[in-house]
Amino acid sequence: MGKLHIDRAAGEDIQTLGAIHPFHIAKLLALFRQLETDPAKFSMLWRDGYGDIRCDAFNVKGWRTPQNEGYDLWRLKDLGLEREEHFYRVIYCEGRSSSEAHVLGVVKLDKKDPSKNSQDFSYDDLSQPIVVRMLRSFERIRGTGK
Repeated sequence: MGKLHIDRAAGEDIQTLGAIHPFHIAKLLALFRQLETDPAKFSMLWRDGYGDIRCDAFNVKGWRTPQNEGYDLWRLKDLGLEREEHFYRVIYCEGRSSSEAHVLGVVKLDKKDPSKNSQDFSYDDLSQPIVVRMLRSFERIRGTGK
């Protein structure tokens, strides 16, 4: 079975979002539990492009901008929430093995008004405070710089 470790700062993201959107975050945490108890699903965390909006529970993609800079970061979205038009992104990295993932951040996206994205998150700007925080967490967890 796989293990999802929630980084301290990601836990704070979850608490903050959970205070505003408790039902959505409860569903996201249920997905985390499901991943940990289903080795086949957990292994999909490292399969770029996995997950169809019509039938799967989640979708995975490599986060290209930091990957191009040497940071092996991934993005997960809960497709159940997406189908209800609630857009959350979970940023994570591999731990010591492919059976261990570390959640580095959770953000809520506003598709209609990107200026309202939680903590002004953008996939393309690696200088944003939340992104810098996730990159530092990656370095701490993986024990490396880029």
